[in-house]
Amino acid sequence: MKEPVVKIVLILTALLSLAMGGVFLVIPGWFVELSQAEATNVAWLRNVGATLVALQGCGLLTVAFRRRDTNPLLGFIALASSLQSAGLWYSLIVSEFSAAALWAVVVPAIVATGMSVLLWGALIARRKSVSGASTRPAAVHAEQDAELEIVPSTSDDAVDPGIPPDLPDDLPPDPSSPREQR
Repeated sequence: MKEPVVKIVLILTALLSLAMGGVFLVIPGWFVELSQAEATNVAWLRNVGATLVALQGCGLLTVAFRRRDTNPLLGFIALASSLQSAGLWYSLIVSEFSAAALWAVVVPAIVATGMSVLLWGALIARRKSVSGASTRPAAVHAEQDAELEIVPSTSDDAVDPGIPPDLPDDLPPDPSSPREQR
């Protein structure tokens, strides 16, 4: 997956998670009526809704728009989504749902499973792009490395990377600098 596709997947998954999580969090009774289920404890729906909004909704928006250092977060979100999907399918298989309108449970299960697969694909694509994996064969690497000769400097005027170079004192002020705008 290319990065633009990854970003679209992340944003769409985040929006779906925010929508479904918002329904579960704010109006769980409406979903119970829609699915024609027993309203035994809507607090469970609120809990799932809060997780969907916070982790998958807000978390994925963060991952989509903040590229750097977000792979671990994306991994946790993909794992959470997969576990939620697996739990949903298990509950469907063993008939733990009391919903008379079974489509109201099957459709979210299919969507959640698809989202999980896409999230794992996005994580794999991001890891490949960040790892800097070279397309050059190992033999080319070895050959090019052998051509490089590193010679230690014996000169007294060698530049110390920890010391900044001397800058002239007569530089004109930069009007675009935040320091100059004070």
